[in-house]
Amino acid sequence: MRARARGRARRGLAALAALAAATGAAAGGAAGGVAAREQVARAAAAARAVLGLRQDRPLRFERVALSRLARIVAAERASVLSGPAGGPVSRALERLGLLPGGSLEELLRAELRRIPPAWYHPARDTVAIAPAPASSPEAWPVVVRAVARALAARAVPEPAGAEPDSRWARSAVLDGAAALACHREGGETRRCLGPEFGRAPVLLRALDGLTRAAFERLRDRFEAGGPAAVARYLGRPPATAARVLHPDDAPPGGPPPNALSAGELGLRAWLAPVAPGEEAERLAAGWEWDRLDFAGPEEIVWRTRWRSGSAAARFAGAAERRLRVAGGGDWRLQRRGREVSIVLEGRAVPAEPLGDDPWEGVRFGYGREEER
Repeated sequence: MRARARGRARRGLAALAALAAATGAAAGGAAGGVAAREQVARAAAAARAVLGLRQDRPLRFERVALSRLARIVAAERASVLSGPAGGPVSRALERLGLLPGGSLEELLRAELRRIPPAWYHPARDTVAIAPAPASSPEAWPVVVRAVARALAARAVPEPAGAEPDSRWARSAVLDGAAALACHREGGETRRCLGPEFGRAPVLLRALDGLTRAAFERLRDRFEAGGPAAVARYLGRPPATAARVLHPDDAPPGGPPPNALSAGELGLRAWLAPVAPGEEAERLAAGWEWDRLDFAGPEEIVWRTRWRSGSAAARFAGAAERRLRVAGGGDWRLQRRGREVSIVLEGRAVPAEPLGDDPWEGVRFGYGREEER
């Protein structure tokens, strides 16, 4: 498999070199623009061959400086995590300690370890390309990743409402599909999964894990049924993080209509400071639904429901430890049967310190990951 992947990468290098030359042409040069469009079209063809998607209209691209590309990456990741800055989702996540205060975009830009040579810019529906790094030998699969992300975003509609759980699930599916296309073109798995940050909010680390789960589901489908199986998955994507993580389980009961839900992913991230490793995963796996309500300008209520009374009891114990460790405000924890409610009043619960890269010490190959 590695030899075939390297062969695909070599075949892409000629297209990539032409793309770098074309995007490096003088601004407004007609010949350069035509050549660049042709090379983006080649990347789109490579992505479609893996994802099984149609392309209803040409992809747009734009040449950007590396510093601009870093801002695009940081802004897109921040938007996925928190939604509009200062909005109800952002405020709720900050109150719960899932995100730090201040500018999340600036924090992520400062912690970005390696700027990818290309990235899909959803606000403009374009593929942004930095010409100089795009000419490196490792860049072709990452360019295909950016193009695949654009195609998948067109195929998977955005969820209605502001619910973060659905937004995180969609993002993981899109990134997982893009990673699969990158991987099939010979890309190193860690780079295919997404941008690499040094220290970042624990919620971003949880989203990385969700993306990895989506990638593995899509890879399994591709190996079993080819592009058609991938297209079927994208045609009916999982609507919650729980469905990405546990595709074979019976669907849990959902939250009340139009609820603001953090979902299983949010609970995993929130519990991580007091439940390291797989313990947070085990605790959150009992989730059935949750909703976040603002009971007043200084009060937030997080209602959760669990699959069993024992799952609720385990979560209540861990949640109490989490609240005591965080401090920062008055809180009450109430449990009734399978439901556990957390009421926060006054000052926000401070965010935990930023976490280090969880992939340190892990060598990503083309099969199972191995510890160094």
